[in-house]
Formats: sequence, structure tokens, C-alpha cells
Amino acid sequence: MSLLRASRALLALTFLIGAPLTAQTQRPARTDSTGRPFTVAPLIVTATHSPLSLARVPQAVTLIDSASLRERPNSSPIQLMGDLPGLDLTGVGPNQERPVIRGVRGQRILLLEDGLRLNNSRRQQDFGELPALVDGSSLDRVEVVRGPSSVLYGSDAIGGVVNLIGAGLPWGESSGTIHGGLRYTYSGNGNESRPGASLSGRLGRTVFRVDGTSRTADAYNAPAGSFGNVTLGGSEKVLDTGVRDRNITAAAGYALSERHRLFFKGSTYAADDAGFGFVDPADIGGGARVQILYPRQRVTRGTVGYLGRSLGFALFDRVDASFYAQGNKRDLAQNITVPFGPSAQGDFHTRNFTDVGSIGGRLEAAKLVGMRTLVTYGADYFRDRTTNTDHDTTTITGFGPPMVRIDSAPNLPNASFRALGLFAQGDVKVTSRLNVILGARYQDNHAETRTTPNLPGAPIASTDRAVAGAFNALFALTDEISIIGTVGRGFRSPNLVERFFDGVTPEGSGYQSRNPGLTPETSLSTDLGVRLHHRGYAFEAFGFRTTLTDGIRVVATGDSVSGFPEYQNVNIDKLSSWGVETSGRALLAQVFTASASFTWMHQENSNEPLTPVGQSYASKLTATLRYDHPAGHFWSDVRARHEGATDQVALGTSPVGTRYPGFTTIGVDGGLRMFDSDRIRHNVTVSLENAGNVLYAETGNAGFFRPAPGRQVRLGWTTEF
Repeated sequence: MSLLRASRALLALTFLIGAPLTAQTQRPARTDSTGRPFTVAPLIVTATHSPLSLARVPQAVTLIDSASLRERPNSSPIQLMGDLPGLDLTGVGPNQERPVIRGVRGQRILLLEDGLRLNNSRRQQDFGELPALVDGSSLDRVEVVRGPSSVLYGSDAIGGVVNLIGAGLPWGESSGTIHGGLRYTYSGNGNESRPGASLSGRLGRTVFRVDGTSRTADAYNAPAGSFGNVTLGGSEKVLDTGVRDRNITAAAGYALSERHRLFFKGSTYAADDAGFGFVDPADIGGGARVQILYPRQRVTRGTVGYLGRSLGFALFDRVDASFYAQGNKRDLAQNITVPFGPSAQGDFHTRNFTDVGSIGGRLEAAKLVGMRTLVTYGADYFRDRTTNTDHDTTTITGFGPPMVRIDSAPNLPNASFRALGLFAQGDVKVTSRLNVILGARYQDNHAETRTTPNLPGAPIASTDRAVAGAFNALFALTDEISIIGTVGRGFRSPNLVERFFDGVTPEGSGYQSRNPGLTPETSLSTDLGVRLHHRGYAFEAFGFRTTLTDGIRVVATGDSVSGFPEYQNVNIDKLSSWGVETSGRALLAQVFTASASFTWMHQENSNEPLTPVGQSYASKLTATLRYDHPAGHFWSDVRARHEGATDQVALGTSPVGTRYPGFTTIGVDGGLRMFDSDRIRHNVTVSLENAGNVLYAETGNAGFFRPAPGRQVRLGWTTEF
């Protein structure tokens, strides 16, 4: 069957069976008194900062709920995004996977933990912050906003938001209640072992929760096969895809009264021996050998806050105040070997240490005006302060005696970045069927360097300002069918690397000069969608278009510095993307659930229309058939994902070729509830990933070829009391 016919068939299936918002949203997770399954409508908070039923959120959103996180205990919840419309992932291995939203990735996506930012301004544009900083086993859900969310969240939310929401404190429990759990996950491909435990409870007015997970994983194997121009004759080790890491989180809260609560949360993440991942170039046609390692990373984070509810003051009914401090220390090692001929090569070894200290806070209030308008307003602030050291060794052989160059001058000066934002949003119930949300933000950003050892020159300062706005509307045609329209403007302020990096690039092919005069990237996005929710089935479809202007990209200046061709970050790109996202699900015969989704999207650079800019798939089809035992004793499903071939290949040389082939993967999952009692619950899960043992790479991993794991079995076990 051709891709076009398959696309039409699956799109028709989604219209026939209906669906909830995403392939991971609602399912018969509970049973009524007759034992028949029913669904519980989840509440979404990330999109509007007020809890709304999933069916009533006036934006394109995705929810990965707690049931999905438990039933498919992957290395990272980001892996689940591969099966969801409009979403994708990039990076390989438990430590390095990152989200992609509508083809946008890196610093153009804002990563949050419980609504507070994790991004820092030291990361390069293509490398957003690591979701691995947050223990996936301790999450209650993951909420994703597909599209700009700069009004509520400021810089970096230009392409979307991923909010990792923890299980939270047990405020609703009675005094003396204690709950806990033990869990263990094992994966055969890569020998990944991950034990964990949690404990929570309430004693009087005090609540607490503690979570901990430890993980060891070796590099995994990709299967034999062909993918574009790459052919592997046998199982191939994808080097540097293992990790040794651990997450520990502790939180406590105190109820001053029913309306006033205080809380504290502290966490630590430690990772050793992680890597970017690569395949030995000798096995895929030769070329440069690029090894990027993260030998050591340590992240500590502390948050304190106040929650006020039903306050009844003239200016606010609700107040949320949070302040956080974070330390992020990371070692980076790059070992690059570039062949210049049969007997000549260049060896480039870079060692970098960065220490990013971040502080930030958010003060938000909400007031119900009359019975029709909810006004949310507030301010947020963050500051990143970085310390950097570099040591570069370059060795050129094959042209007479070896030539060695050693340089210990940091490419990025010690610097700081701070951002202050003011925002306001009004949620207006215009009529009984029409809801409108209007919002605006003003942001002031300032970056400056500091005196840095081994780096001469006076400090440099750079300031920019940005304004964002959004209009969202939901019109209920009936109690079950809604029309949704959104228009949003987002922005991303250039980070420290883009403004101030100055030095020879790691592979020694050029010199990148600083550009403190960069201005923010801005985007304008429109969505139009329809959403149908019924007791037994639901459906949604969104069409979207986004134009990003003043996009930042490294370009050649035509000059040279110290004999190297000069490059510089400039505001030059005008990137356009548009597409369609549909998903569908229906409950069949009370025990079977059928679901499907289809996504198509296209990206181009309007200033250079012949230059491909794609960083994600062009089309994706998914389908799942699930069985749930009427009494909830066990469940099973089979799922398939097909991504079509694409020639929207980002600039650069890929061993795969100028066109990435399509691929299909199949997975099988199952779960069993064992030995349940009134106080103790045991669950066993098993997943067979890539059942066909197909060689493929996610689109974001095909340029620098890093194939996905071959066939693997994941086993999970949990005990809760």
C-alpha cells in the first residue's frame, strides 16, 4: 500500500472511530459497581494555568497520563511521544532523549517541572534541557502544549511547552495515612536496571513525599539491516548510549489552614558516563569520528512556595508564589577525528566544565470578576550565572612532524543572563457556548559577560525586550462538539552561547565570532481545530501554521580569523511550518479500545526555499488495539507506528543520504494485577519494543546517524501500599 493510500485509510479510521485528545489520554482506567469500565476526565493546567477538563482546553494539548507512565515504564516518558500526533523525540539513550513539538526542538521548547522552568541559557540552540533531570517514575503526568506559550511562560516557549508534573503532596489524605511503593524495571537490550521506591503520608497538618530511583544501563545494540545508504551486516553497538544515574526527590508541606499552605521540594540528579551516542564510522562508510561524552553531571534544585486558595480579596482569590535555586555542574568531552587523506588526519580533543547557578521565582494571582471572567496575572524572574573552563588540544598528522596546538582560553566567557516578565490573561465566558482567553506579556532580558581567567577583554553587555500575545477561543456547537481557534505570538531571547561564544569550533573547521547584538526570535502561530467527546468515543483534528522570524543561525561572514573562515550567529531565518494532526479512539464492546492517529507537516525556510530545514518526520501514522479485562485483572495491546519517507533533511552530510526512508515499528504490551488486597497492590508489565527488529533512526537522529535499539523486552514490577 502506498503512503498516500495508507494515510487516507488511517485518517478515515480516525474519523470513523473517534478519539480523545491524544493516543495516551483517556482509557477505561476504573470500573463502576457493575465492573464495567468508565473513564475519568483529566484536568489540564499547563495551557491556561487554571484546571480545565481536557475537552474544554482552547488549545492543542497532549496528555501522557499516569496510567500510560505505569504501563509502559520506558527509560524516559519522552519515548512515549513517538506514538503521539504532532510530537517526536531526538537523542538516544536514557540520559539524552529530548522532545520535539511540530518539528521544533532544543531551546525553542520550554521544559518545566511542576510549572517552573528547567531550561538554562548555557545550552546550545539545538540541545534543550534534559528531561532526565526529573525522575520519570515519580511523575503523575506529562502535559504538552503544542504551539507558542510565551504569554504564560516567557522565553523559549516559542514552539511549545513540556511540563513534567510530579505525583505531588498528599494534601487530601487524612492524618496518620502512609503510602509507599517499590518498583523495578529491566530492559534486555542495553541491560538497563532501574530500581526505585517512594513513601508519602500525612501527619496532622504536615504532608511529605520521598522518591528515589537508581539506574545502570550499558550501550544498546541496533539490528542488522538497511536504512537509506546505511547497511549493517550484523548487530551493531551504538556507542556511549549507556549511563549510570540516580534521582532523589523529597518534598514536604504544611497546612496553615484550609486556605493557606506552605511547601518545600528538593531534588538531586547525578549522572555519570552518559554520551551523545554514535556508530563507529568504519561500519557505515567512513567519515569523521565524533564522540561527545558527558562524564559527570550533578544537578541540585530546591523550591519553596506558598499556595493560597479561596482568599476572597478585592484583587485576588488565588495566589501562587514559588522561588527556586538550582546548581547544574557538567563535564563535557569531545573527541573528534577527521581524516584528511589516506595517511593524514586531525585529532581534536576538547574538555569543558560548566557550572550554571540559577535562581528564579514566580508570583501569580487570579481573580474571578463577576461570574464570567477569570483574570490571571503576575510576574516571573530568573537569572542564570555561568562559570566556564575549556582545554583544547589539536593534533594534525600526515604532513610532516605532528603539529600540536593547546589552548586553555574559554570559548564562552563567564556570564550571566536574567529575565523579568510581566503577564496578564483573561478567561471570559462570553456566552454559554463561547469561551475566549486573551493574554499578553512584556519581557526584559539582559545578558553580560564577566572577567574570565585566560580570556582578555572588557565585559560585554546585551539587552533585548519582547512582547507576546495570545487569543484562544472555544465554541461549543453542542455539548459534545467544540470548535477551537488560536492565534499566538511567541519569542525566544538569544542565549549566552549564541551571543558570546568566540573561538575555534570543536572540529577545527572554522572560527565562530560573538554577536551580542542579536535580537529575539519571534513566531506567529494559528491553530484551527475540532474536538468531539462522547462517553464511548472521541475525536480531534487540528490544522496549524507557524512562521518564525529573525531565526538565529550560524552563517559564514566571508572573512577569516587567525587563518580560519569566520562564522557568526545572525538573525536571518524565516521558517514556516504547517500541518494537520488528527487522533481517534473508541471503546468497542466494553473491553476493546481502538485508536489511531495521523500527522502530516511541512517545514521550509522562506528566505531559502530550496534549503531543507526539517528536523522531524513529514508524516506519521499510528494505530493501537487494546483489551482490558472487565474486572481490571489484566490488559494487553498491540500498536504500530509508520513514519513516511522524507526529503526534508536538515543541512549537513548524513550517511543515510539526502532522503530518509520510511519505517514501521510494532510493539506489544501487557500487564497483570497480582495478589491485590485492600492495602497492597502488585502490578507486572511487559513490553516488546521494535518487535520486527527493524533498523531505523528517528528523523532527528538520522543526520548524525544514531539508530534506535533493536528488538527488546522491558519488564516492570510495582508494589504499592
